Amino acid sequence: MRSRRILFLAVVLTLLLYVTINVMMARPARKRTHSGPTIFVSVASYRDVRCPYTLVSLYKQATLTSRITVGIVQQNDKGEPDCIEQALVLHNNLEFKDWINSNVKIIRMSYLDGKGPCVARATAINDLFDNEDWILQVDSHTRMVPGWDEVLLQDIMSLPPKSCLSVYPLPDNITNDDIPPVNKESQRICKGSFNHEKVMQPGGMRYAYSPDKPVHQRSIPFMAAGLMAWPGFALDPTRPKDYVPWDPHLTYLFQGEEVLFSMRMTAKGYKFYAPKHNLGFHFYGRGGHPKVWDKQSFDKTYGQEAAWSVQRLKYIVGQISKEKIDKPEKVLKEIDKYGINMNDPYQRQNIEKFLYKWRPLSFANMTEFDYCYKHPNLDDEETIKP
Repeated sequence: MRSRRILFLAVVLTLLLYVTINVMMARPARKRTHSGPTIFVSVASYRDVRCPYTLVSLYKQATLTSRITVGIVQQNDKGEPDCIEQALVLHNNLEFKDWINSNVKIIRMSYLDGKGPCVARATAINDLFDNEDWILQVDSHTRMVPGWDEVLLQDIMSLPPKSCLSVYPLPDNITNDDIPPVNKESQRICKGSFNHEKVMQPGGMRYAYSPDKPVHQRSIPFMAAGLMAWPGFALDPTRPKDYVPWDPHLTYLFQGEEVLFSMRMTAKGYKFYAPKHNLGFHFYGRGGHPKVWDKQSFDKTYGQEAAWSVQRLKYIVGQISKEKIDKPEKVLKEIDKYGINMNDPYQRQNIEKFLYKWRPLSFANMTEFDYCYKHPNLDDEETIKP
């Protein structure tokens, strides 16, 4: 009897030891501690061969890599280069490998399961963000300028607390390790027009500048999805006046994501500015490379899902009423969490001030605007009541 008890205890202890070892082995590597401000970089990658180059650039061009964590959502076909594995081939360095193990997180999925950039970005933000002080979103085909992290932090931390930086990065069509001249030109978002789907699209202008000559008129109406930075407390649900979670219900939405997120941020009092200095370069066009909209050829739900997402966008910004929506239970899922509450005086006032500042912009009347060659109205001007 006693021997049976000993045998039973030995089996139990063995099982507990086995489970403990496996849990410890499965646990991700602990991030390096950093006493100063930290940056979470969100990267959504759809069958993108340049993702490894983006990851290497984020590391090599940073001033202080310990304050940077990267969250990648990779949507690949079988046999396509893995973002992390290929990055380690490109930059075969022990320090880089250590940084990858401690500061880079990745969610890998089949491209067949991908549902567009907004859903991928929501996955990166909702699942991989870990209370970093700042969030930087870049596309998976971006190259950063030297010292980008220091330039970003010095700029954004000099602005009011609820400020965001964003720009359409300058084009990068160079295939080697060189980058274009860093401080020569930049862009500023300064206008908006409606496309064929009647969705507002941001527009901008390029201008020359130099490091000793500050960028003129930095206030912008919208952020650009390809490069935008905002405070990490925007993802803190304990701060309801600041909380702007990323909407995971925008399947296959492409045109309009920037305006939608910007307006949700505006409702909570955030303001947007063009960076004082250039931060990176973007590979536009990507001719011959797979695009998410190629899925229309085999995903029969693509058109309907995209149309519903456009309706959701238009409803949230006040462009259409609920009566214009085909399937409210689908289109308006969790709308209280991811929408704009115009019955909240704080959100309504922020939206009214924004529309007054950038008048004649109107979503309801589909009125376009252009401030590329004039200054927008001051933030402290009184709001005109309807």
